[in-house]
Amino acid sequence: MKYSLYRFLRKVLGIDDRSRLQRSIDNGLKIGKDHNIQEECIIDVSHAFLIEIGDSVTLAPRVHILAHDASTKRILGYTRIAPVSIGRNVFSVAGGGNFTWG
Repeated sequence: MKYSLYRFLRKVLGIDDRSRLQRSIDNGLKIGKDHNIQEECIIDVSHAFLIEIGDSVTLAPRVHILAHDASTKRILGYTRIAPVSIGRNVFSVAGGGNFTWG
């Protein structure tokens, strides 16, 4: 009974207790083996299907991976969306990194 009430409240209140990484994977994020994604990293959950992360990748704290550029929305009325690919054996830090935007 307690579990059913918990599930009901989660659904009604919109609570999603999956990790941000797991939500991204569920939304199509492709991620290689032996990754090390540290605290406070942000992966674009809404466009995760456009993001690919290779094997042996480390993302340091506060790295943001976005597949969209919302900065043009206000001026142009649309947002640029493009695939993001992070190679293998990459160490990325907040404010910089080794990836291709295509």
